[in-house]
Amino acid sequence: MKNKKFLNKLILLLGLIFILGGCSDSFLETNPTQTVREDVVYSTYESALSLLDGTYRYMHTYNTSVEQMVDMMILVKNLLI
Repeated sequence: MKNKKFLNKLILLLGLIFILGGCSDSFLETNPTQTVREDVVYSTYESALSLLDGTYRYMHTYNTSVEQMVDMMILVKNLLI
């Protein structure tokens, strides 16, 4: 019976150590995935294609027409000015 209590306490203690000490601060910090700086987007041909691919994916996902997408881009541009 004493061994079982000791084993339960040991498992609980080891579990707490892993839970509390398992994540470092750098692991929890992430880079934003919804926004990209303009100088990064147009720095290479591949990143510009990635932006275009994301735009088409957005249009397909939300069933957006080209006219609606242009209106949204103009709206965003005006908000940034």
